[in-house]
Amino acid sequence: MKISKTLSADGDTAICQIDRRRSDANAWQATIFIGGTFGGGTASIKLSPDGGTTKYAIKDFTGTNISTTSAAVFTTQPVGNGDTLTDYITVYASLTGSTNPSINVTLFDNR
Repeated sequence: MKISKTLSADGDTAICQIDRRRSDANAWQATIFIGGTFGGGTASIKLSPDGGTTKYAIKDFTGTNISTTSAAVFTTQPVGNGDTLTDYITVYASLTGSTNPSINVTLFDNR
């Protein structure tokens, strides 16, 4: 599934919700394209298990937090929620330290 969001100010923007279990053979994975005018800011991708109260950095396949100050492409490590399909994890794009940004975040996942 393709999901796109534009970041035009610092803060967190919800991108999608993951509703796949970790134990599934095909846990959630995504390729994420980040590009545009960064305005000196840093864009990152985070996960939240509680609707945005707590956020954690998501890692790419090398184990590095997904974060960039210029155009980049990342592939996530496999991610999943708890053992029930009623739990979900929210994916956020986060922008900090920017001035007049216009960043496009496009996510292609395996849903």
